[in-house]
Amino acid sequence: MLEKCTQTLIQHKEGICFSAPFGKNISDGTKQLIIKSKLFKKEVDKLLYLIQDNLCYGIIKLKYPFKITSKEFKELEPKHGISEDEYKRWWP
Repeated sequence: MLEKCTQTLIQHKEGICFSAPFGKNISDGTKQLIIKSKLFKKEVDKLLYLIQDNLCYGIIKLKYPFKITSKEFKELEPKHGISEDEYKRWWP
């Protein structure tokens, strides 16, 4: 679920980049879970630009990251939208 941003942004410069179509999918709500190989612990609860292909689709705030198993990855596929083929390419 996407929430409306109510915080005033002043010289906000940090962002998180996604390959197409994931940034746009987060923005429109079709992607509800972010899976990355890097743990973004320092970025938790900060406002970050949501970037894809040099475009900013909005601002997001990350919750605390957690590890998942391969089984959980498959079960959560409707929320993260990463295919089995992409999974094998990105995390061999």
